[in-house]
Amino acid sequence: SGTGAVVRTVQDKNRDIVSVFDFMTAAQIAYVKGGVFASGITLAIQTALNSFSSSGGLLKFPSGTYIITSGLTINQKITIQGENFSTMADNAANIAILIRSYGSYVTIKDLTLDGNRLNAGLSNIVGYVCYATDSHFKLLNCEVKNSTRYGVAHGAASLIEDIEISNNWIHDNGGVTSATGVGFGIGS
Repeated sequence: SGTGAVVRTVQDKNRDIVSVFDFMTAAQIAYVKGGVFASGITLAIQTALNSFSSSGGLLKFPSGTYIITSGLTINQKITIQGENFSTMADNAANIAILIRSYGSYVTIKDLTLDGNRLNAGLSNIVGYVCYATDSHFKLLNCEVKNSTRYGVAHGAASLIEDIEISNNWIHDNGGVTSATGVGFGIGS
């Protein structure tokens, strides 16, 4: 603490940065580190995302592969940060949207987001890896790949304010199903 700093408890300071592992069992953590599918991973990640107050914070994803079974929703200000390009992947390309952001001031960085399109059938024609619908959204230093349609999309052109998509590798999106696809799309 420096001059003029507000006194805070250790517990309050620890809440500034949260690891997604804080919401997983030891067995689930071992599966993530081994890149193996385990039940409950999706619920643990969504619970971690929901644990933040409206003032936000930092949610860390330690190294590993997080194989999820349904889309994740972000409703509040938050920064999601991977470690060594942790991978978040769809287990069978059955998820329409891997990450959907409804919140303002959302940052996703240092992650690999994999839509697993090679396992998709023609029924999954609306595949997005990352879909944002509000302003102040940042996708930084990520790899976004293998969606059945768009790698990254912003669904509301009227809400585009302070959107930063930089230093990303967005590749191999679209073209598996009858739907067209591109790396990045903006809705109307």
